[in-house]
Order: sequence, then C-alpha cells, then structure tokens
Amino acid sequence: MKIAYLNDDNDASPPGHLPTSRYVRRYWSPLLGTAAVGCFIVITEAIDDGRTSIPPLEIAEALGLESPTDLTQPIANLARSGLAVAINGQVLVRRTAPTLRQEYEYRLPPALREAHRRLRSQGLISSSPPQPAAERTGHDEVDRARLLALSLLRMGLAPERLEDEMHRRRLHPALAYQASVWAIERHVPASDSICDEREIREICEAALVPTSDQSA
Repeated sequence: MKIAYLNDDNDASPPGHLPTSRYVRRYWSPLLGTAAVGCFIVITEAIDDGRTSIPPLEIAEALGLESPTDLTQPIANLARSGLAVAINGQVLVRRTAPTLRQEYEYRLPPALREAHRRLRSQGLISSSPPQPAAERTGHDEVDRARLLALSLLRMGLAPERLEDEMHRRRLHPALAYQASVWAIERHVPASDSICDEREIREICEAALVPTSDQSA
C-alpha cells in the first residue's frame, strides 16, 4: 500500500491534533472507531519514519485484525471524515486531525458532546494558533474565500465556472482568482471519490495476491 501525506499538508506542523493525542483518542474515536484511529496512527508514523509504502498486513497485525481486508472499513471511515483519501492505489492522510466541527460534535455521546462544547467555549481548542488581530482579519478573509470556493466545487460547480461565480459574489478579483486556484488544486472530483470503498478494498486485498517471487 503506497502512503503519503495530502498535498495541502506540506507544513511539518500544521494546526490540529496529532493522531496520538488525547484529543483524537477521546473525541475522534467515538466517531471513527478505534480501528480507524489506530490505522491513522500507524500510517502517519510510517510516513514520519520515511516510508512510502506499508503492507496492509502489517497494519492489520498492529491493530489485531485478522486480515488486510478488515482495513477496508477503517480506511473508509477516515476518508469520509476528511482525514484520508484513497485514490490511484494510494492512501493519503493528513498529518493531524482538526478540531471537530459542529456537525461532528453533535454526533458525540451526550457527555462527550458537552465536554467538547466546554473546551470550545473556554477557548481551549482551536483549529489554528492565535494570531495578532490585524493578521487574523486578513487570514480570515482568505480562509472564507477558500472555503467558499471549495464548497462550490463540492456542490458540483464546474471548475471552469468557479472564478466567475466568485466574481458574481463580489469578491475582490485577486482574492477570487487565488481562492479558485487553491480550491481547484485540492478538490477531488466525484469520479475520483475520496471514499471509494471498492478502491480501498482493492488496495487492501493487494496484500493477499502472491508476487512472482512468492509463488516461485
């Protein structure tokens, strides 16, 4: 199985929570399942060790699973949550897990949901480090434009129409252009679904097919 970090995670210390953090164990595990979080940890640690591939069997054994095919659902769960992409025979993962958005927070068990809300209200969790007010205002404007552009693509807007749509929404031309380019580079078309369970299963099952050396 080929592994790598997502292209938009080139920063060695992106904002978010490390896969091994207490935050991920406590708040992401109930949503993804312990096997998915374990898979996230094993893959990120392998990449940090300089590896570009890892046998699915190795991951399965590390998680106490019986077969590499048992990884299909955990990896699919990572993909659905935006922590991974399975495409072209590769599994790409994020370096960190973001702070839960509200739609995920609502899915937590009541006690955890309330605990997470307290952390958020007290400012103890954040998706990005604090910045000076003036700098934060500029960054917020860029972030909003990028999020809008990416959301429009995910809703089905054709990439070639994106910049015009951003202009129609009265964004500054330079900001509309930059946000459009950023979103198009990071958008995975529906035809290359980030959660294609068939492709994930094929990646996992590849470990069960003997090579010519093994069958000799």
